[in-house]
Amino acid sequence: MAKYIKIIAFSFLIALIGSYWIVCDVSNNTVNIPSDIKLIIDKSKNKNEFYKVIQHYKNDSLKLAATYFLIRNMDDKYSILPSNKATIYKTALENIPLLKEENNWDPTKKSTLGILMDSLSNIEPVGYKKVYDMNVITAEFLIENIDLSFEVWENPPISKYYDFNIFCEYVLPYRFANEPLSNWRKNAYIKFKPILLDTSHITKDIAIQVIKKSHINYNIGMAKYPYPLTFEEIDLIKWGTCEHLSQYQTLAFRSIGIPSTTDFIPVWANRSLGHEWCVFLNNDHCFEDIGIAHSGKNDLLYKFSKIYRKAFFHHCTPSDSIFSDNYKKINYLLYQDVTDKYGRTSDLTFNNLDTNSTYALCTFNNRQWIPVSYGKKKNGNICFHNMGQGKSYKDYQLSYTNEGKGVIYIIAKLNNNGMEFIEVPFILYEEGRMKKLKPDCNQRQAVILNRKYPEYEHFYEYKKNMLGATIEIANDSLFKDKKTIYRFTGRVPSGSRIIIDLPAFSSQYIRYKNAENISINLSGIHLFYNKKKLKSKLYSPSVSIEYLNNLSDDDILTYCTINSPQNYIDIDMGEKTFINQIEITCRTDDNEINHNQIYELYYFDQAWISLGVQKAKHCFLLYEQVPSNALFLLKNKTKGVEQRIFTIENGEQIWW
Repeated sequence: MAKYIKIIAFSFLIALIGSYWIVCDVSNNTVNIPSDIKLIIDKSKNKNEFYKVIQHYKNDSLKLAATYFLIRNMDDKYSILPSNKATIYKTALENIPLLKEENNWDPTKKSTLGILMDSLSNIEPVGYKKVYDMNVITAEFLIENIDLSFEVWENPPISKYYDFNIFCEYVLPYRFANEPLSNWRKNAYIKFKPILLDTSHITKDIAIQVIKKSHINYNIGMAKYPYPLTFEEIDLIKWGTCEHLSQYQTLAFRSIGIPSTTDFIPVWANRSLGHEWCVFLNNDHCFEDIGIAHSGKNDLLYKFSKIYRKAFFHHCTPSDSIFSDNYKKINYLLYQDVTDKYGRTSDLTFNNLDTNSTYALCTFNNRQWIPVSYGKKKNGNICFHNMGQGKSYKDYQLSYTNEGKGVIYIIAKLNNNGMEFIEVPFILYEEGRMKKLKPDCNQRQAVILNRKYPEYEHFYEYKKNMLGATIEIANDSLFKDKKTIYRFTGRVPSGSRIIIDLPAFSSQYIRYKNAENISINLSGIHLFYNKKKLKSKLYSPSVSIEYLNNLSDDDILTYCTINSPQNYIDIDMGEKTFINQIEITCRTDDNEINHNQIYELYYFDQAWISLGVQKAKHCFLLYEQVPSNALFLLKNKTKGVEQRIFTIENGEQIWW
């Protein structure tokens, strides 16, 4: 036993001496380590690993410079890992490829992946832990990452078409965000290297080939997966959100030497959530954006106030913008601002603010004000640069009925207690002028409200498609003796639910039929006699019975779409039945005013102030004594989550 103890002690001594000489050799003689690098390393629990890397590259000045770049920007990098190593979420990932799933962008459509994640959350609570790279990263990992990065940079067809600074920023980094560390670079290189063999120029066609070869598709259900994914995990499951897909593309490009990162919108300016997509450096030395579809097209469908570009390093520091420590956690404000590359912007200057305080410019995300830009001091003023006006340079942007032409902002003073609103909101119009929304309580008005959220153009089109539709009855299921009893004419309906009162008639077969070559988009079909709902069976040659059942499930958010020359739905009553009322509900977002539901209207004056609660008696609400020139928000207290700020202009709701 004593013999083994001596052997172990001797081995430990040899290891200790070896470590000592690595540290001393590098830090004192062979390499003149910059003082800032030494300070960073000294804070690490893993310092000898860094000295090994420095020692390894002591005779290669360029790779040594790359090492210093990584170390300088590593101290705030970390992985977010499950606190439970044996988490069932990781086990579930391995089984996702076995699921029958499809592309799903629609939050109202059931996602198998989303259902799976919901079921897991009921079994195991989500728990996180941060593991900082400085304390766990190994010399072997860093050396392999650096060597592979240089290998693709120095060889055809890349052959250094970009400089060392670009290389460090957009090829060299060993991680994307807060995913677990992995050997993604080697794995991605093996998969995507063949794409480069037949080309001498880096173009969008190359980027599209990477997308096609990845076979990764969007599914909104993956937004419920609680932990960051590695490149290998995304490659395994083949599904992800826009963040997962842009991460995968970025790492794929970097693995074959194409400089790449992601641009992102932290929060849309006229709705909730945000967006993220990949950009790459082409042979013209311009960053080009690319979407996740096989076409590579990248539409920005909503308004944006700010677009930032992710980087391994920070483009500004707390001293550049007047930070308070409490808000450094909003780290996207440290990234490079590229808003003006995607749309028209304005620089906004305010001369009535205390320059000793910290300010942020915020937009509304349907629930609260979110900081999107920090103010900078300039000549005694507070300035916000490059603020989006709401108009994109892209070809296509979703619009909606009564759309405001601009973006609404508010200045927030930041302190340890959160945000304090000391100014009123203002509109930054698309042409650059500003208008303050200061409520005028001396000039009050009566307003009629029809919705709590804007009606996007596709929902309007669904209602428009009903014009020209007919309701027919027949004595046989083939409708040989059909008779038209109702035709949809006139203006586009204002609401999605249309109630048709008819003289009582008796029939077994009823048909709803759209005009020729016009698609059907409905969420409900119900028949009544003297206000009693009647039972029936639905049939269409174009879709399944299960899909048609969405029209009779009393869930207004489920729907049936028919894009077919046979654009009709037959209703079989089982036998001749008396009918005197038909209710047709167009596909809807359920944001109209619903009968018997509770609503509350607010206006903003440094905080949201209630104008009262009402129970809807009709398909609209009437509020009297409402301040003019104010910003409003209408909430449904009964159900629903979507709500959006609006102003009142000429008696109509204008949405922002």
